Amino acid sequence: MRILPAAFATLALACALAVPATAAQAADAGPSSLAATLVTGADAAALAGPSCPSGNFCVWRYTNPGSDVNRYNWSGSDGDYRNNYWGDGATVDNTPSAVKNSSNQGNYVEVYAGYNYGNTSAHPYPICGAPGDATWDLRDLGFDNAASSHRFVSYNCFG
Repeated sequence: MRILPAAFATLALACALAVPATAAQAADAGPSSLAATLVTGADAAALAGPSCPSGNFCVWRYTNPGSDVNRYNWSGSDGDYRNNYWGDGATVDNTPSAVKNSSNQGNYVEVYAGYNYGNTSAHPYPICGAPGDATWDLRDLGFDNAASSHRFVSYNCFG
């Protein structure tokens, strides 16, 4: 779809502009306020894409998935993707390239590069998604093949 690159380019610019100017500001702000964002619910619906069961958080192994093949989904939080496997036996850890939050309980989802909801030096902040949010290409957020854990949260993790 033609709208996809434009939407992600706008999103990438907005994320870049949200980064504080100093390390002190970053430390004060905390991870939620600096979380990279996903495509919003209305935009995600307009872009369609593969299905994610209601109430679940879904990841896909490849960017721009055209089907539910290579989809992995959870109905709750998971602090360690190393114990989850794709259909071919490969671990889900550090392999998701597309995500969608289909929470039907108003829950946001925070996606982390570290285990047990931690960050890494390469990815010091989680990405955040409201119910219905999706991104079909995590490369646009600098988060491709980086996810290792996620959790549902009841607060607005956009900060």
